[in-house]
Amino acid sequence: MPVIGFDCPYKGKVSFEFCLADAATQKQPCQFTYPILKGMAANEEKERTGIHVTSLLNCLRKVVLDHRHDLYVSPEQTYWAFRGQLAHSIVELAQTESAVVEQTFTRQVEGIPIVGTPDVIYPDRALLVDYKTTAMTPKKGPYPHHVLQVNIYRWLVQKQHRINRLEIVYLDMKGTVRCQAPLMTFKEVEEFIAPRARLLKEGLAGGELPPQVGEEGRWQCWGYCSFSKHEDCWGPDGPPERKRRETKTESRKRAIRKSYAERTDKNPAKKPSTKKEGGGE
Repeated sequence: MPVIGFDCPYKGKVSFEFCLADAATQKQPCQFTYPILKGMAANEEKERTGIHVTSLLNCLRKVVLDHRHDLYVSPEQTYWAFRGQLAHSIVELAQTESAVVEQTFTRQVEGIPIVGTPDVIYPDRALLVDYKTTAMTPKKGPYPHHVLQVNIYRWLVQKQHRINRLEIVYLDMKGTVRCQAPLMTFKEVEEFIAPRARLLKEGLAGGELPPQVGEEGRWQCWGYCSFSKHEDCWGPDGPPERKRRETKTESRKRAIRKSYAERTDKNPAKKPSTKKEGGGE
């Protein structure tokens, strides 16, 4: 089923049409203006057919639930994808004549069509480049799931374009970082996508839901998925509690609180008084 509207923090679940009509008055309390909301709505309303490369890298259960249920998404949740589209639009406008930009390719694995749209291909240089907008550029090379993505694109386009170099360009508010991605063999790529494509094909056809996402992808469940507390996913209690390492600041604050608690336990006179002025309780 498609995304049919926004889950507005002020007015609840509303259609895109209602939201845009309200935003056009310039009196809405939301921080998103009409052009941004219209762009985000248009991005969500695009027709999508087949199994996409991004779906293979996503939580498979979420992809199937997206297909089965009418969905309202929060503007904040939608903005990240829209911001990425803005960057891609700029890249698309500024390319050399030989570049193949935002062209969609289809290839089958085990008879299942896989669809993908690489950002840019430079056939004369045997180079494929993908652009990513991030809150912070990576410090130690490209993120593993992005490496997988560009390698799947390479597999996808190999009949039309021979690619022997992969590059991921990360953009944040401070600048850009170019990362070379290691090449996987086509056999390795197919061994990754084939079982996931089978699970998606069955689920999208109304069959059994794919399994819940594993620990490596569970970050999606904490604020990035509309089905985290859906009965068909983790249930009303949501996913397991997030476990993460403390930052140095958090660790220092915890140590200070512990030290203070230990001192006041040993010396009750240092505990703050609960009595009100004037001797009242």
